Amino acid sequence: MRQSTPGGEPPPVDPAEVVAALERVLVSRQFKRGSRSRGFLAYVVTETLAGRGERLSERTVARGAMGRGGDFDGRDDASVRVQAGRVRSALEEYYGAEGAEDALRIVLPRGTYVPVFKRQQTQPRAVARVPGVAVMSLTSSGDEPAGPFARSLSETLVQHLAAQPDIRVVGPTAAAHADILDAARRGGVSSVFSGHVAVRDGRLRLTVRLHDARTGQVLWTTDDVVDPADLATFETEERWSREIASKLGDATGLVVRQEMRRDRSGDTEPELAARLAFYSYVDRGTASSITEAVVLLDAALDSGHRSPALLAMRAALANASYIYGIGDKDAELDRAEALAREALALDGSNVHAHLVLGSAARDRGQWQVAIEHADTASRLAPFHPSYLVGAGITLSGAGEWQRGSSLIREAHRLHPGLSGHTHAWLAMAHLVEEDYPRALSEASLLPAEDGYLWGPLYRGMALSALGYAEQSRAEAERVRAMRPEVLEDLGGYLSGRMRLTPQERARLGGLL
Repeated sequence: MRQSTPGGEPPPVDPAEVVAALERVLVSRQFKRGSRSRGFLAYVVTETLAGRGERLSERTVARGAMGRGGDFDGRDDASVRVQAGRVRSALEEYYGAEGAEDALRIVLPRGTYVPVFKRQQTQPRAVARVPGVAVMSLTSSGDEPAGPFARSLSETLVQHLAAQPDIRVVGPTAAAHADILDAARRGGVSSVFSGHVAVRDGRLRLTVRLHDARTGQVLWTTDDVVDPADLATFETEERWSREIASKLGDATGLVVRQEMRRDRSGDTEPELAARLAFYSYVDRGTASSITEAVVLLDAALDSGHRSPALLAMRAALANASYIYGIGDKDAELDRAEALAREALALDGSNVHAHLVLGSAARDRGQWQVAIEHADTASRLAPFHPSYLVGAGITLSGAGEWQRGSSLIREAHRLHPGLSGHTHAWLAMAHLVEEDYPRALSEASLLPAEDGYLWGPLYRGMALSALGYAEQSRAEAERVRAMRPEVLEDLGGYLSGRMRLTPQERARLGGLL
C-alpha cells in the first residue's frame, strides 16, 4: 500500500513490514507498560492498513481504541488528544533510542490520527535532546471537585505543552517530587512543573511552579483563584492551560531559557547547540546573534541533522541575514526559500517554514502570497507566541497593519516575557498611522544593544515627528554608525521591507 506524506508519496510500503515495525514498537520499553498507548497505536495502524485511515477521527478513535460510548464529545473531553500526544512522545523516544536503527518508522503527525509509515533514507541516528519539562500530576485537597479538576487540568496542560514544538514533555506522572527530580536529571530534562488544586468554601485556588530539575530551585510560580463553575465550562480550563503552556513552551519561554542558562562547557550535541543558538537569536534579534547561530546551524546540517525544525531555523536565519544586509542579499533570500521548502517537503505542517516563506514573499513584494503564508501559520499555531509574532510581522509588512498588530498583541498576552524587539512592528504600525506618541512608547521598549537597528531608527522617527530635533539627531547618528545606507534613502529602505503607499513612503522617509 502507499501512504501519503506532506511532501508527496514515498515508495510503496509492504503491509507485512508495517506490522513487523508495529510489533517492535509494542514490545519496546516505551510502550510495554502503557496499555492505552499500545492499544491506541495498534488500532490506528491496523485501521490504516485496512484502508480505513480516512475514517480515523477523534470520535472514532475514542470509541474504537479507548472504549468510549457514542455520547463522546471532544469539546469537553480531551482524553483522545492527550493520549495521541503520549503516543507521539513515546514513538519519538523509541526511535531516538532502541528503535534508532529501524528501517521503517511509524509516525503520528500532529493534528491527525492517521499514522504515516516512513522509510529511513539516511543512516539512522539518535534524536538529539531538546529543552524539556517533566510534568507532575497536580495534587489536590479540600472539597470536591478538587480531585477531578486536578486530573483534568494535568492532562489538558500536557496536551498543550506537547503542541509546543521547541520543548520535549514528559508526563504527567504522579511520582514523588524527589523521584521526578531524579528522573528529570537522568533524562536530560531541564525543568519540572508541579502544582496544587485546593477547593474550599466554593473557591478554587490553583498554585503552580516551575523548578530547576538539577537544583530544585523554584524558577517561576503563579497563584490563581477561580470559581469552580467557570472551570466546569471547559473553556476556562482550556484557556488557562494554553496560557501556561505558552509561557513555558515558547521559543523564548521559561523552559527554553532555563536550558540556555545551563553550563554548556564540554557539550558535544550539535543539534542542541544549534537550537540554543537559534533561540538566542530569537531573543536578542541582533546581527551578531544571527552570525553565531548560522555557524552552529550549518555545522548541524552538514553533519546530517537535516530535520524539518533545523532546516526551518536555518531558513529563518537566511531571511534575517537578508533583512540585516549580511552577505549577498539575493543569495540569502534564495537560500531562505529553498531551505523552507525542503522543511515543508519533510513536514507539510511546519509552521516555521510557512513563516519564512511568508517573510520572503513580503521582502519580494508578493503581498498576497505573504498574507496566505501568515494566515496558514496563525491557523496552525494559534497559541504559540513566537509564531504569532512572526505571522503578525508578515501581515503588517504586507499592509494588514491592524490584523498584524492584533496577532502580536495576542502573543504578548499569552507570553508577557517575549523579547523586547517584538515591539518593533507595533512601533512601525503607529508611525504609519501617524500616532507618534504611541510609536515612541513602543519604540522605547526596543533593545538598545549594539547592532540592533530598529530601536534607534523608530525612536528617532517618532522623536522627529514630535518635534524633539536634538534627541532625534542623536538616534539618527546611532543608525548611521550601524547602517549608513539606511538614512541615504529611508523611504526606499522602508518600502523595501513593507507595503507603503507613495504618500506614506514620502512622509516616513522625511522623518530622519
